[in-house]
Amino acid sequence: MDIRFNPGEFKKGRIWLDELPSERYITEGEICSTIEANDRTIRIGKRAAAEVFIAPRHFARLGFEYVYKDSANLEIHVNIGKDCGPPVTNTLALPSDPVYSGITNEYAPTILDRSTKEISKNEDIPSGVLTFKLGAHSDYGSNRAIFKKVTRILMKIFLDEEAWEDQQRLAQIVRNEMEGSLLE
Repeated sequence: MDIRFNPGEFKKGRIWLDELPSERYITEGEICSTIEANDRTIRIGKRAAAEVFIAPRHFARLGFEYVYKDSANLEIHVNIGKDCGPPVTNTLALPSDPVYSGITNEYAPTILDRSTKEISKNEDIPSGVLTFKLGAHSDYGSNRAIFKKVTRILMKIFLDEEAWEDQQRLAQIVRNEMEGSLLE
């Protein structure tokens, strides 16, 4: 399901639930972290992606796949690609700002750090493997702050079971996160 949002003036968002956009990139490395799980409920696998554009030109796309695993931990992996992967079309970025597939070395630590912090705040941490396996960045509009923002959006959706079934709840999460400053 591909859902588009316009949560405010000069802001656009796009969410994919139970699917990921089709672009792929060659993984050249990986960073990971482990959090102690405290919820042994068997959960279904999940896939989601988010794309964010905030004027004047901030842009990021990020996607994950979660696989349940009966263990005492949640493993978080970030696949790292080339700094300039294959070009990506059909994005929310400005037409003058080329977009490339991949999560770069520059943004991977921010994604890992923010996802770990957001999940650690939750009372129920599922066990399994959460892998950020899709990303896209632009020449001029991408930075650590916008990847932090898109990671927060995805983690809030990941942890909110209601958001997977209720588009109004999903829209509320996107709107609330996009209203905040990039520096949060």
